[in-house]
Amino acid sequence: MDARRDIEKRIEKERQIIAGLQSQIKHSESFILGLQEALKVLPKDGTIKSSRRSGTIREGSDMAKIRELIKQTGRPMRISEIVTGLGRPDTKSNRMSISGSLGRYVRKGFVFSRPGANIFSLIDMKDNTSNELPPDFGAEEIPANQSDDDLPCSR
Repeated sequence: MDARRDIEKRIEKERQIIAGLQSQIKHSESFILGLQEALKVLPKDGTIKSSRRSGTIREGSDMAKIRELIKQTGRPMRISEIVTGLGRPDTKSNRMSISGSLGRYVRKGFVFSRPGANIFSLIDMKDNTSNELPPDFGAEEIPANQSDDDLPCSR
């Protein structure tokens, strides 16, 4: 009877070892799935570029195409011009989607700026839309054939 009991104990001990190993396998499989999800997020060339810190954009993305489009035109662009420049139909959903993505970059202060409503530019681009008034603003020119006395007066 002792031999039978010893064999049963060994069987139970081996089953406990198997259960522990199966638990380790499940844990390792879960870890592998997490790593595979992380791979999907990274660029395919394997380099890690932090666009949040450096303000760079992944090449080939819509944002990179928009950056090149604005560089080529050399001026701030309306969202509808950007949408058509990407070759997409100028629909409300396309405008909202792209302006939302651009807005994120604007809020973070990276790459893009927003000089006006629905107008986007590059941060590096010189802003030609100055709010300063010209030096001669408000100065009336009096035609040569009139004098100050001939001007209408509101007294």
